[in-house]
Amino acid sequence: MQPFRTLLLPYMGLYSYAIAWTLQGFGVNARVLEPAGRQAVELALSCLRGAECLPCLVTLGDLMAELKKIDDASGLAYFMPTSKGPCRFGLYRSLQELTLKELGAEATFFSLDASEGYSFGAEAKGVELALFKAIVAADILEALRAALAPQFQGKDASELEGAYDYAKEALRASLCSGGQDLKATLTKLNRMFAPLKKAPSPSSPPLVALVGEIFIRGNPVANGGIVAKLETLGLEVAPAPMAEWVEWVLFTHARRLARQGRRIEALKAYFKLFVLERVEGRLRALFPGFQHRLEAGRISQIARKAFPYAKECFGGEGLLMLGKARSLLGLGAAGVVCVYPFGCLPGNIVRVLSKGMAREYRRPWLNVSIEPLEGTHLMTRLEAFAGQVLGRVERPPSSPAARIG
Repeated sequence: MQPFRTLLLPYMGLYSYAIAWTLQGFGVNARVLEPAGRQAVELALSCLRGAECLPCLVTLGDLMAELKKIDDASGLAYFMPTSKGPCRFGLYRSLQELTLKELGAEATFFSLDASEGYSFGAEAKGVELALFKAIVAADILEALRAALAPQFQGKDASELEGAYDYAKEALRASLCSGGQDLKATLTKLNRMFAPLKKAPSPSSPPLVALVGEIFIRGNPVANGGIVAKLETLGLEVAPAPMAEWVEWVLFTHARRLARQGRRIEALKAYFKLFVLERVEGRLRALFPGFQHRLEAGRISQIARKAFPYAKECFGGEGLLMLGKARSLLGLGAAGVVCVYPFGCLPGNIVRVLSKGMAREYRRPWLNVSIEPLEGTHLMTRLEAFAGQVLGRVERPPSSPAARIG
């Protein structure tokens, strides 16, 4: 890894903190930028045209807000991965570097490239696997909170939030100390959460899938707290796990190597994917009482679910959105919410193709394009969607296996 005094990470909720804690366990001074919210967007728009997509604006604005607070930015590096398309994500780093240079701000960027499967390289042995375990652990905590949220509304919400905060602190302690006791920590957390879970009943809230662009989906500030809003409307939300995105990047990287005739490299990538999926399965198996909420399926199976609607040449995250949504609909999800930034190419293609999928499964599908300065109409759209789910679709059966999320 490149030398720097402090590595700044863009905010994506618990996932960013899990990554920062893991890097700290390896001796890297990593910290997460606190979200500046609307101020971040306004700062970015003060020096950009406004045609850029929301993740670019938010990440740049949060960095600009941070640089305003400090006198000496030397030794700081900002973590901003890159790719070669099909969306504009690959241009974020270049645009942000040029923008900060024009403003006279010192900024060093640390990037990983999708064309290399976001690999840290041989010099960072053990870091990638540790980071993946941290992401899976964050996925588990987010899924647990979402599964329990419907029964802890109102005055009982503080009880769940207290348990969730305790779990985050336990995860932090484990990851910052190297993650050697991660399995024991998760086993302990399962014993804590298991008594909180009530048996599903016919009156249980309908389960809806949340898919979409990785940054918007994972950043509760950028998506307007969409999960909490859906829960207040009487729905249970099944967020797509972030670990799947890591596996998806590696899966597409391996297939790209195979098409290029680089067979040995492709086999290594496929073996790495096999290891990651095994690791994920073992960590999720520590939560048998929640297994129906945490199963993700192999990434190749999710990809095949998308191929009837879009071929592999479509590329990018769009195929993952389609494949995951179709998988969850086939498993009994009562509807789908897909979130993506305004102007997102994969998101807009999914928006068009989702009409056929909604007809196939006869389930409501809501596409939410998040604009840079979101107005008040989001809640209105969510209320209409919740009305469709609650009014038109039968509630999922009480069997846990039928409510896989």
